[in-house]
Amino acid sequence: MDRQCRQLYDGAMYGDRSLFEDAVDIPLWLDADRATPYADRVSRDRDAIRGRATSTELNRVRAWWDAIGPSPSTGASLDRGRHLIGFATIVMGALAGIGLAAAALHYDGTYPVNAVTVFSLLVGVQLVLIAITMLLLPHNVPGLRNVQGVLAQANPAGVVAAVYGRITVSQLPESVRELFTWHIGRAAAGRFAKWQLLHWSQGAAIAFNLAALATALALVTFTDLAFGWSTTLQLSGDELARWIGIIVTPWAEFVPAAVPDAAMIEASRFFRLESSAATLGAPESYTGWWPFLMVSMIVYGLLPRIALWIFAGLRLRAATRALLLEDARVTALIDRMASPALATTALVDENPHRLEAAPKQRHRLDADAPTAALIWSEAIDKTRARERAHRVLGVELTAEPLTAGGGASLAEDAAVIDSLAECAPRQVVVFVRAYEPPLLEFMDALTRLRKRLGPNTSLIVHPVPELGNELAPADVETWHRSIAARRDPKIYVESGV
Repeated sequence: MDRQCRQLYDGAMYGDRSLFEDAVDIPLWLDADRATPYADRVSRDRDAIRGRATSTELNRVRAWWDAIGPSPSTGASLDRGRHLIGFATIVMGALAGIGLAAAALHYDGTYPVNAVTVFSLLVGVQLVLIAITMLLLPHNVPGLRNVQGVLAQANPAGVVAAVYGRITVSQLPESVRELFTWHIGRAAAGRFAKWQLLHWSQGAAIAFNLAALATALALVTFTDLAFGWSTTLQLSGDELARWIGIIVTPWAEFVPAAVPDAAMIEASRFFRLESSAATLGAPESYTGWWPFLMVSMIVYGLLPRIALWIFAGLRLRAATRALLLEDARVTALIDRMASPALATTALVDENPHRLEAAPKQRHRLDADAPTAALIWSEAIDKTRARERAHRVLGVELTAEPLTAGGGASLAEDAAVIDSLAECAPRQVVVFVRAYEPPLLEFMDALTRLRKRLGPNTSLIVHPVPELGNELAPADVETWHRSIAARRDPKIYVESGV
């Protein structure tokens, strides 16, 4: 039963792990795995899924992780934590529903329970909160992001998540400490936090409505409540009847007992300045309001919250998938698993004629080339680039590398990028000088590359050391941090060491 509940909450399970656990653990493990020699990583990752039937990238990554043999770790701990947060918000919602319903329906025998007040508290306030929730749904709407941030901070689920984060902050890796915080981290993490908070809050709202309905039903059943209506507004019985006629439109034909008629509305009006008001009118005029109030809570409170909870759950599932796949470390893993079985110890390509297929002057690549190369600012000469791609990265360039940056003009760089885009390669190796930090000129070039190549092409930034020197770990780390700050899951640094 517990596993079935987790499937409903998280989506598909893989073994005994939820998708959320894998979305947390796999990137963390891959980050630590950078110390493993690149050739060993390629061989291990390719062999891990050999013979496993997988149809999608998600299944391929999770099958690889299953073959690696993960042990209980951060993902399982965070998964338990978010279920604890969800339970806490449900309890908070239920207690709030009981308290508010008991207060709104309080009856001491002096005056009837004011149906207008009950409707305003148990239905009207919820409609306002639902409208506020709708403001949180759009993504990247100009001018709305700041409003969403303020509303998210006031979200009860966000408050509970913040308390949980403060308690566990010292026990979690830095990259996942703020995973439940709105608009924190890369784009995929921000979307995950958004839908997770909305899913929690709608669960709490459902609990609020169910608890309020149960409390109201218990009070109606076991106590002698008298309902009436009164307002300081200059509102006649006929005007109130017209408003109620609009409110009951969704159920008027299906639940006629929950539709107050004009005669009952007029008979149940009371004025607090009249001491005997509670005894005026026929008794049924003071009990006929409760079906209307109960159905109003269901139609305008419970059902919209259930719909929002289901919608948020579906979006949370998609966001959890993106949390895993829209990660540069996972992109690199997918590329390694898909790489052909090449011997990375070869010094030269066994078929150099195929590498020279494209004319140098026209900067054209073979249209079927799965892997292209771009040398930035003369980081390496073309012959060494082909050899290094084969020996260090285990990829075979099927056309001559192109050059950009350095002394080239913006127009010349644009022409090179256009040549790459025409051939639609699966991945592009970008050779850069490891000892030079990423400059704005290069970052702008990456932006243009991404725009022209589209979102599905992997851009592999490969730092090259000075001739005769080894790569300095500090230089590689600088490139990792700079490229990671772009929050593009299809651009990653691979040093090959």
